[in-house]
Amino acid sequence: MTMALTASLLGAVFAPTSSSATDDDTLNHQKNRLDDRISSRSADLHEISSRLVDVTVRVEGAVRDLKLARAELSAVRERVRRARIFDTLMQSRLEAAVLRLEDAETDLVQGRVDVSDQRKAVTSYAVSTFQSGDLASSTLNIAFEATTPEEVFDEMQAATTVLDKQEGDLQQLQAAEVLLELTEERVAATKLEVAARRVDSADSLEKKQTLQARTVVAKTRVAARVTDLRATKKLIASAERHELKRIATLKRERDRV
Repeated sequence: MTMALTASLLGAVFAPTSSSATDDDTLNHQKNRLDDRISSRSADLHEISSRLVDVTVRVEGAVRDLKLARAELSAVRERVRRARIFDTLMQSRLEAAVLRLEDAETDLVQGRVDVSDQRKAVTSYAVSTFQSGDLASSTLNIAFEATTPEEVFDEMQAATTVLDKQEGDLQQLQAAEVLLELTEERVAATKLEVAARRVDSADSLEKKQTLQARTVVAKTRVAARVTDLRATKKLIASAERHELKRIATLKRERDRV
């Protein structure tokens, strides 16, 4: 009877203590589990933060590259604009040279016609002089036929003047023909020079336009890279905020335990 009473009393005394220990174990287990989750989330957060820092640096670098690309594109566009102005100037000079050449050729053709006509006239005069005798014979005839010295002098002077005029006209036209030929050569050379400049100008313009096109492509690619990196940065920042919230929630839950 006494032993049964003692056992009953002992059970009453030790029962609450055993229950309390079990509860403590459960709470410790929960805290440990929460600590593990917090630790895991913190590791994830650290990785996310590192990625965010890396992407931020890359975004900043891409933005700098984009600024450089825009500046380069602006400079190339200015060079293309100047090349177009130079190309237009060369084309204008070429057209002017062509007009000068056409005028010179027209003058040359007319000059040759005049020379031909004048040569025919001189030849006819020479033939006529030959048929009637040479100049000396003609002069003697004039001297014998003249009745006064004054008449002799006038006739001889007139004959000499005619011949001198014919020879002078021929020399003038020959000089004009030479001048026109020189003009044609000069204008033709100018045409070739300006045409060469035109080719160089067009080649320069084409190269600058090609460079501009490539620069536009490069700038577009850099801009796309900046956009992608900014979008990635935004997603990572959102993930970071989400992890911070989850860690804060876990910490509050652990504190309540």
